[in-house]
Amino acid sequence: MLQQAVLFIHVIAFAMTLSAVLREDWRLLVTRRVDAPRLVRTARAVSIGLAVLWSSGLALVAIDAASSAGPWW
Repeated sequence: MLQQAVLFIHVIAFAMTLSAVLREDWRLLVTRRVDAPRLVRTARAVSIGLAVLWSSGLALVAIDAASSAGPWW
């Protein structure tokens, strides 16, 4: 149950981060100009998303290592 919850968080963080990057790329391609404040907000969202991805990924590895019967190496 815990592993599924962490995996769900991981997938949601991936989807949100990817959509933020794709939206900003699309806006840059369409308008051909850089909106600096919007780019800063997108960078902040991507940074938070990557931090969540790292932490949830490490949590998934830890859960799998703790639940395995054999040695972790």
